[in-house]
Amino acid sequence: MHLQLERRPGTPDVSADGLALSFAATPGLEVVATQEVALGESLTVVVEVLAASHRVHVLDAGGVLASEQVACLGPAPAGLPAAAAHATGDLRLEFASERPALDGAGLAALATRLRDAADARTVVVSFPGHADALTSVRVLDDGWETWHLYPGPDPQAVRTRTAVVRS
Repeated sequence: MHLQLERRPGTPDVSADGLALSFAATPGLEVVATQEVALGESLTVVVEVLAASHRVHVLDAGGVLASEQVACLGPAPAGLPAAAAHATGDLRLEFASERPALDGAGLAALATRLRDAADARTVVVSFPGHADALTSVRVLDDGWETWHLYPGPDPQAVRTRTAVVRS
């Protein structure tokens, strides 16, 4: 699914430096797109693109097992960790992030690839103000991958990858 927003959401998502990781959902954040996707035989993920980035919930028949949120909620002094993990019950989320160096042309090419790849397992939301300002969440066989693109004079990109492991 690709969604082009016509209005700027209420919560500004202004830079890669403002992103912070939480394994709990922050209430009150504006959800601008949502999609439910099967993850294996017994799990489902609910992907939410927020005005402030993304959130993913992992569910089974009994309800939510775990959540991951990467969002701009204010100053994030430490930024995103390169790696982190969260375990609950027999479920473990293994998170990794990177900030690939891209110039304006590289970021524009990546934005085009992400928009073109939008399908039933991928949510891409383009934000008003610049054609390449977007958040993409793609559900994989064992978790999800996200991209957060910030075009402009100093283009920034953040890629995250989360694996869901059951013990």
